[in-house]
Amino acid sequence: MDIEHCAENELCIACQCIPPDPICGNGIVEPGEACDDGNSSNTDACNNQCELTVCGDGITQNPNGQ
Repeated sequence: MDIEHCAENELCIACQCIPPDPICGNGIVEPGEACDDGNSSNTDACNNQCELTVCGDGITQNPNGQ
């Protein structure tokens, strides 16, 4: 009989290990995140939704100068 051992931060539901939902702003790039710089600033290269900032997105980013 195989016993599934889940990682410390995973949930065990019906003998399946379920990873936790990603947390934007924890400094760890997790599934669904393009970046995660560990802060909640919208004015750098990674916004507070863990998306890379680009020219033309309506937000002034200091590293990008626009």
